[in-house]
Amino acid sequence: MKRKNIHTFDSESIQTLKTMILSSDKSANKMGIQMLKNANLNDEETLNQLQLFSQVNIMDWYEMDAETMKSVLDVFVDLENRGFLVKEHKVELSKTKDGNDIVNWMDVQIAAKIEKQFVARKVLAEEWLNDNCTDERKEVIETEIHKINQYVADLLGIEYQMND
Repeated sequence: MKRKNIHTFDSESIQTLKTMILSSDKSANKMGIQMLKNANLNDEETLNQLQLFSQVNIMDWYEMDAETMKSVLDVFVDLENRGFLVKEHKVELSKTKDGNDIVNWMDVQIAAKIEKQFVARKVLAEEWLNDNCTDERKEVIETEIHKINQYVADLLGIEYQMND
């Protein structure tokens, strides 16, 4: 039987963890993500550090590969689902020259919430595309997808317009 190492984090060790996760070294990434997954959720200081980690600007992670980012977000989605993340989240938008919204700042916690919604939307869309999906069910799915889109727009602080 493989033993699971439980990790506690203080302000110094959480910085080391972030460095590992943001590293271009794949083995450091994997080790950092595993340590994050095995965080001691019974330790108050570890929970405080994870809360602070959830408030960093994900837009600064532009060099992180998609697989690593998804793994990190999965951990924070799990923490969110289990009620461990409680602080307000932060999003800052600006406008492009042609009037579109662009994200300047988004904390990890809100990115995890959005990721969770995108996963749910994808499942619904796949069901809608299934040949066995009835017209009645498709209408319900469309309504649910619009609710998800509205929720994500609310998280981002933007207006959602339903296109039919």
